[in-house]
Parts: sequence; structure tokens; C-alpha cells
Amino acid sequence: MTINPADPRPPYQQLADELRATIASGELGPGDPLASVRDLAARYRVSNTTASRAIESLKAEGLVDTRPGRGNVVRSKRPVLYVGSYLSADSPRGRTPWHTGLAEQGFTATQQITDVAAVALPAEIAERLNVPTGARGVVRRRVLSVDSTPVQLSDSYYPATLAEGTELASPKKLRGYSFAALERLGIKIDHFRDDLYARMPTPVEARLLHLGKGTPVVKLLRVTFAEGNTPVEVADQILASDRYVLSYEIPGAVSGTMPHQAAESPFTG
Repeated sequence: MTINPADPRPPYQQLADELRATIASGELGPGDPLASVRDLAARYRVSNTTASRAIESLKAEGLVDTRPGRGNVVRSKRPVLYVGSYLSADSPRGRTPWHTGLAEQGFTATQQITDVAAVALPAEIAERLNVPTGARGVVRRRVLSVDSTPVQLSDSYYPATLAEGTELASPKKLRGYSFAALERLGIKIDHFRDDLYARMPTPVEARLLHLGKGTPVVKLLRVTFAEGNTPVEVADQILASDRYVLSYEIPGAVSGTMPHQAAESPFTG
């Protein structure tokens, strides 16, 4: 390939497109090094600045990483984790905790509790719990990992009137996860609501999840409702988008009203 001066694409974009094609074709595979900026500039008869800009473009797309001592390499493919959320109470899988579902796929899933604290509830959490912004609450913060690689940040919020003085406010792991803890408090879970957002990570999120440049995250806010349509938990999840497939099973025909009860969230514990 040579840079075409009649092409409306700028030279760096022509070079980036060429390199992207070699990655897509498998000519360059995961972990393979790219030519150096100097070698690319000489091969395609462009400036070092143009070659460097082409590589930066591929980094922003999440195709290339920089490795100490190795330079620029094709990003390794991440394991794809399939997790499901079911709107039907009659799913044959029933309640499937996060770690159990991943174990069935051959992964080892773990979680680390990083903080359990009394906090003033952020606006988006307070709104979903039907309490004033800044009202007191309890948060349980965790980092979820698969095969020792962080894949998700998970913050679960509860109203202070519900959680303070209970095991939900304890720094220990919850026996049977949060849903069992809620049931031990006499709360019968009725249904869930998910709100999903795609965005770029904050610097802290990128660091904690070991994200390469250009990798977005999926923010999932799941509200857990007790009987009487009372919200009792908001789970604020940050998922590494290159490591997840979120699979939703929705009934095609429902008699009467949509069933409220759903299977246990695979994202909380």
C-alpha cells in the first residue's frame, strides 16, 4: 500500500485503515507486535507524526495496546462472559448467582469487598430509592474478578432505615448474597428494573478494571423492588464492555399483566 494523495481520507487515516485490515484478517493476531513508528513511516513514506497518529487511532478503538519492553501490540482478545437477566419468573434456570453462571462457562469468579460504609446517597441512587438526595444510606462496594482479572465494579446501595444495624452494613460477605440477606430481614423480592448506559470509563474505573485505551464500559443500574413496589436496593454496576455479553430473555406472550418477579441478579452479591 502507498498513501494516495487523491484519497479524501487524511494520510494517517489511510494508514490506520490498512493496519486495521491486517488485524481483522488475522495477518496480525492478538499479542503480535506492530512495526515501530519509524519503520511504518519509512515503509509507507509518511512522517513519524502521521505514523504515530495512525497508531493512536487504533489505540482509541481498542485494537492496540502499548506493552512495556514490547512496544505496540495487537490487543489480546478477552474472554467473553455471558450473563443473563430474565423477566420471566418461570425461567428453567431459576435464580442463578453471578459466580455460579460463570462457573458453568468454565471460569472462576471471585469478589473482593473494598468498602462498606454509611454514605449520603447520590442523586441518581436516591431518586431510584424514592428518598431525598443526600439522605443516609449504606453502600457495599466490591470488585468482581474472573480468573483473577477484574471485570466489574459493583456498588449496592440501601436505605439507612433498612440496612443500618443489619448484616447489610457489615464488612463481611453476605451468606447467600444480598438477596438472601434481604429475605432474612423479612423482605420478599417482587421484581427488578434495569437501566443500562454506555460511556467511557473514568480514570479510576479504567485503572481498577485494567482497561485499555478506547474501551468503554456499560453502566447498569438495577433497582430491586419488594412487594408493594417498594425499592430496597440499587446496584450500580460498571462492566468492562469487552468482556461481557448481557443476555435478556423476554416472554413473547404474557397473559394479564407482565410478571414482576425476576431471577436473581447475576451482578450482585
